[in-house]
Amino acid sequence: VSQSRYERIVIFSGYQGLICAAIVTVIWRNRPAYFGSPDRLLSGWLAAYGLFCAYRVIAHAFFETTSGLFVEQSGGHSAYILVQILTTQLIVLTLISMNSERIEFEYTEARQEITGYIATLEKGVKSTLEVVTNIMKLRDPYTAGHEERVSVISRELALELGWTRERAEELALIATIHDVGKIGVPAEILSRPGKLSEVEYGLVRTHAELGYEITKDIQFGMPVGNIIYCHHERMDGSGYPRGLKGDEIPMESRVLMVADALESMTSHRPYKAAVTIEQVKKDLQEKRGTEFDPVVVDAALNMIERLGNKLPVDA
Repeated sequence: VSQSRYERIVIFSGYQGLICAAIVTVIWRNRPAYFGSPDRLLSGWLAAYGLFCAYRVIAHAFFETTSGLFVEQSGGHSAYILVQILTTQLIVLTLISMNSERIEFEYTEARQEITGYIATLEKGVKSTLEVVTNIMKLRDPYTAGHEERVSVISRELALELGWTRERAEELALIATIHDVGKIGVPAEILSRPGKLSEVEYGLVRTHAELGYEITKDIQFGMPVGNIIYCHHERMDGSGYPRGLKGDEIPMESRVLMVADALESMTSHRPYKAAVTIEQVKKDLQEKRGTEFDPVVVDAALNMIERLGNKLPVDA
């Protein structure tokens, strides 16, 4: 073998060995959390290949010998070339795999950060709603108690409809402030026994729109403001404040309006006595498809039946 051939082998093998050592060092020096098994495989292979390169350098530089009979003998050179090709392929494939793991790791971290951020926002919204509820309790204990019971009924009714627990809990939370607009209605009108005058009743009806104005900017999983705005609408358009019909009314509002009606009918009020559960069921059946969504009415009747002719607040 010529001297120039020895020099080329030494230079080439030395270069390969340095590259292998550099890659292994980079992999393990500041090994990030997203590295998995591929980097171990790559490091092991490169370490072995690097040692072989070192052997070639020593053999040719100091002993002026070949790298081994397997290189010079028939078929040996081809095997050596094949090892080099496989090494290159392994490096490329492993780096691709490691990069994929890095992307997945960063995506998981970002998703966890977003989840935590959303949880913080939701906690803030819930705290805000609790403050509003406490304000209402101080101003009108009856209204606050009504909303708490409607919240319980709404949750159970939503679950009866097959909603997820998370969605049902969100609606229950909104139900705790569905009458928040009554803050703008004089307390003496809200608690007055007997029939209200037309003007007084008109003031009471404004609470749906006032509730929308108060809650329209709340960022939550559900459109809080619009749900509150529509909870006195009716399927046949006879409700208020906008006279919406059918699918124009959000599904959450349709559930809330039935829950509101159930609680109102079974609770004593200054201007009316509570009715029996049998009368409630009859009233629901009469208003099924006209005032109330048939699907929600059926779910309400099933819920009452399942609870032994009771509402969730009484069970």
